[in-house]
Amino acid sequence: MKKNRGSLGYIEKLFFIMIAFTSHLLAQEYQWSVEVSKSELYVNEAFVVSYDCQFSKSDNEYNIEFTPPKQSSNYQLILLSKKESEEKGLRHDRFRYLIFPKQAGILALNFEALMRYTTKESIENSVIGRDNVEDIDFKDSVVKLPSISVSVLEQSQNIVGDLQLTYSVDSNKVKAYEPTHLTIMIKGFSNFQALQDFKIIIDGVKTFTQKASRNFIMTEKGFEGIFTQKFSLVGQKDFIIPQFELSYFNTSTKQVKSLSAGAIKVEVEKGFSKEKLLDEVSDDDSFHFNVSYLYYFLTFMSGLVIGFLLREFKFSKKIVSSFEAEVLGCKDEKALSVLLILEDNKKFASILERLEAKSITLSTAKKEALKL
Repeated sequence: MKKNRGSLGYIEKLFFIMIAFTSHLLAQEYQWSVEVSKSELYVNEAFVVSYDCQFSKSDNEYNIEFTPPKQSSNYQLILLSKKESEEKGLRHDRFRYLIFPKQAGILALNFEALMRYTTKESIENSVIGRDNVEDIDFKDSVVKLPSISVSVLEQSQNIVGDLQLTYSVDSNKVKAYEPTHLTIMIKGFSNFQALQDFKIIIDGVKTFTQKASRNFIMTEKGFEGIFTQKFSLVGQKDFIIPQFELSYFNTSTKQVKSLSAGAIKVEVEKGFSKEKLLDEVSDDDSFHFNVSYLYYFLTFMSGLVIGFLLREFKFSKKIVSSFEAEVLGCKDEKALSVLLILEDNKKFASILERLEAKSITLSTAKKEALKL
């Protein structure tokens, strides 16, 4: 019995030695390295981490599975690029990630990758579809990648980067109930995903707000692009668009910077008054006939006649609502936009956006508005 135990112990040791030797040989076939774009940065400031796996040959027998956590209490991670290439007959894999630190302190990242090794014969058997082969046979090995450590400095702003602000209106002189269009545009590079839509509240003014558009690309500095938001403001009398201000942390100057635009006064021309509707009569003039008087008289009489007919007879035809009549009476897209804005109903938002973009005809817009 002692002899048998000794033999088994020897076999077990030999087995583990062979496994260790095999793992060592496999490890020699590739080498992981890491590069960091910044060793010191501020909270919410982006930096890039590049993980490279260099093979010792043109090796298609390895499949790399590397999917680090996208979120944690310390960072947000976004895949920037993933590329497999071959140089001088040697395979090279690169994984580049954009990382936004959330907290001040030392940010340490320790990731792992799964190296899945298979033989050329196993791949061929799977492709050919032999009866006794259901899937590719892998030998999995978890590899700890080189760790990284960056120093994250404190700063209080949610928005960081380098930005420019444009704040403009199409006209600061309008007629009553005619909309004033305001555009806010912020461009540059920043963590645009943290930039929230803006709100404008002005007493006595109805505001229609479009959802902000964010057009950007990922770069090593973070997101680079343009944030645009548009507003339509409708008032009956003069009003002031308040001063706009956005504070953010500028990564170039390493200081908090404020983007601002001064208040804009909008002059609103009053609606028609009673005096403008009637012809002026001077004190020195005696009464004389004016054709406009006849127009008003006939209008008054026709109203009485129509009222009498409606009371005496029952019509099967549907009576048009005041809103429907106003919609049908709009002569152009601008008039319809003002009417829908004054309704202050979110259900017309889609129609208003398409009217603004001129992607819908007046006739179609009227039909859709009456269906809602």
